[in-house]
Amino acid sequence: MMRLYILVVVVFISSCMYEDNGQARDTNETQFLLMIDKGYSINNTDINKQIVVNPRSITNVCIYTNTINTTVKDVITHIYAMYRHTLGINVQIKFVRNLVTCPDSSNVFIKLHDGYKRSDINSEWAYILNLKHLTYRKIKAYNQLAFGITRLKKDKAISLVVINQLSNYQYENEMMDNLTSVINQEIFQTFFFGRDIVRKKRKASSILHESTYTSSKISNNISSESFKKHWKYNPKGLCGLDIWYSLLSTQYIKENTFFSLTSKYKKEFEKNLGSIKQSALEISMESNFSKLFDPRCSGKNTGINTKIGIE
Repeated sequence: MMRLYILVVVVFISSCMYEDNGQARDTNETQFLLMIDKGYSINNTDINKQIVVNPRSITNVCIYTNTINTTVKDVITHIYAMYRHTLGINVQIKFVRNLVTCPDSSNVFIKLHDGYKRSDINSEWAYILNLKHLTYRKIKAYNQLAFGITRLKKDKAISLVVINQLSNYQYENEMMDNLTSVINQEIFQTFFFGRDIVRKKRKASSILHESTYTSSKISNNISSESFKKHWKYNPKGLCGLDIWYSLLSTQYIKENTFFSLTSKYKKEFEKNLGSIKQSALEISMESNFSKLFDPRCSGKNTGINTKIGIE
């Protein structure tokens, strides 16, 4: 789905990440290193370094809505429960009726709605930035289905996620699965600061991969048929490489908030690859969370023995 970052510039592939160590690297391992550079690394002008963000620094979540759809609430709680259970991150979630009652300690704000005005979203974003003593910048990109915006500065990482609850649509099983997938993607991207990686006809092996048939087309025609077209080319859940990243960034990188994207990252990945694959396999086998994964894209040799990607 749509993902916007303030004060960031996409950083292209850095040669230091792909040194030849004299050993043949598995295709997924190479693709994973490429994905880190294109999907997670940020060139932050305030911090003046190429960085990635430790998800352990953004564990206070405030979800606000006038009328919450209980099904959506259960989905969100279930997704964060997976991260809490599998990664040991103590995510604190607060549900409130309006933004101003969110705790001051919140660093992820999720707005659930059944239709919104752009002026309202901008006002709420301005309130959040003022609360965190950050300069306001108007939101430029919107999506009626779901979108997120993140602001990074010094030791602060603040996110706003806007999700349509689709309460005005019949919640047959298929539509509920679609909404679960949308929420899953938005929360993952906010939790791990991942950006959309737009591609045309390449196989998808990460929830970050976004085909040219994007969510913007769904937001203009929210129907099961339009979702079917979207999921034909896009992951409907987490993939093996997403699990790899979640493990690497939370279990093997120790910096508190931001950390430099250097050859250290590559070394930590290669040194712990065996453990990462084993942990990924164990996570994927958790029956309680099986609906949050897409077996089409998990990837051969990622620790999850299914197809390499979505055609």
